[in-house]
Amino acid sequence: MGQKSALLCRSAVLFILILTTSAWPDLITYDNDKIKLRGGALESTTDTMDFLNVHSGSKFLVENSSLTVIGNASVTDYLSCISVENSSLAIGENLSIQNDAEFLAYNNAFPSTPSITVAGKMNVEGNLTYVFMEKVNMTIADNLQITNGANVSSNNSKFAAQSCSLENNSSMALYQTTLEFETLAMQEGSMLGGSGDWKINQLTNQGDFFIGFSPGQVDLDGNYIQQSTATLFMEIGGYEPEKNDRFNITGNALLDGVLDLNLIDKFTPLLNDSFTLMTYTGYSGAFDFTSPTFADGQYFQLIYNDTALVAVVVPEPGVGLLILAALPWLTGKRRGRRLRSAD
Repeated sequence: MGQKSALLCRSAVLFILILTTSAWPDLITYDNDKIKLRGGALESTTDTMDFLNVHSGSKFLVENSSLTVIGNASVTDYLSCISVENSSLAIGENLSIQNDAEFLAYNNAFPSTPSITVAGKMNVEGNLTYVFMEKVNMTIADNLQITNGANVSSNNSKFAAQSCSLENNSSMALYQTTLEFETLAMQEGSMLGGSGDWKINQLTNQGDFFIGFSPGQVDLDGNYIQQSTATLFMEIGGYEPEKNDRFNITGNALLDGVLDLNLIDKFTPLLNDSFTLMTYTGYSGAFDFTSPTFADGQYFQLIYNDTALVAVVVPEPGVGLLILAALPWLTGKRRGRRLRSAD
């Protein structure tokens, strides 16, 4: 293997796996409960490892299997990757993805949704660090921390954790994803976008929150707090509900910061059209809102009802002011004509 190295230590059914490389990455696969090194240099059978550490550009692939890591699992450094395909993975302690590494989990063959479980914390850190899941359930017993520019994306998956924090310009992109967190906290500079059913007791937004994926719907079972540094982005694309963003909140909404509302797909609403943007049990506060203009200067006016926030199309402000300003002149002119007629 030259400068490449793979160390496999065996004690009964326990394995310690460390992957490193200084040139082209090694590839170890765990396929049908069998560990294989690319080229056939290593082959062993197991379903349990003591711990897993993948770094220095190496890759570890779990395929068509169920694997248990008793201790910590980590993947660090650029080009390093743990990929879980059509498999389940159980980690007995913490999972760490750092320093521009990747953690990928896919399911395109299992009849049931595979699971990834972490008995401790999960930390995702680094500007190019990337986590992606598709049709996978991930359960984290403790906290999920996403920080320092890292990105977590998912498609038709589920995340569950005690809490989740988005810090230091990190982001989450969640398409039709189910979330179960006690709390989700977004720091200033972080980004969250997506759609799905979210069971979060308290979602606090200090960053940028994009409802849907042009468009989409978020159903939040919990409370929403938007602070002064935050922006909520929403879009309207037609009269059908599926063409508009919608944010449904079962609890209370505390509103501050900015609402950025835009039209998409060349849609132009008509005067007096109304669109429900948010629903809630109760609300306090209000957004800083500047409406886009369209159709002869018409624009959106926000109506804060007891249980819903509605955008209504109203005429250009100047039109109403001109009519009001002209009323005395028109009245006086009519009176003048009557006086002259009387003479």
